Amino acid sequence: MQYEEEVDVDKGLYQDEKGQVVHRNIVRAQYRNSPSKASRWQQVLYVAYGIVAGLLALRFVFALLAANPGSTLARIVYDITQPLVAPFQNLFGVNAYTYGSSRFEYDTLAAILFYGFLTWIAAKVIGIDKDAARREATEQ
Repeated sequence: MQYEEEVDVDKGLYQDEKGQVVHRNIVRAQYRNSPSKASRWQQVLYVAYGIVAGLLALRFVFALLAANPGSTLARIVYDITQPLVAPFQNLFGVNAYTYGSSRFEYDTLAAILFYGFLTWIAAKVIGIDKDAARREATEQ
């Protein structure tokens, strides 16, 4: 962990809680914590998941509202998210997809939950490394 330190020493006379004048040196320190590599990787992971989950959520809403499959936006979203949803397509016994009719895509919801769980686990593993580095820095 990296720290920048600024120290400000304030010397002077002050009144304590009883009203008596006392001479004190007050030291103010500010620490700026720059993010570690592990924190940056966690942020990258969460942003990537946010993009994937957003696209999957769009797919879910488009399917629920029976978006026109001929629409360019709907086609792009379906094409991008198809590889992400493919492992879950027969999970709930829904075999036939009829684009253009309203449907509740359980497999898309399962994909959002699964990828979120994987992201959470990966972020925790990265965080373990960050905690070990923090302990190592404080022991020195």
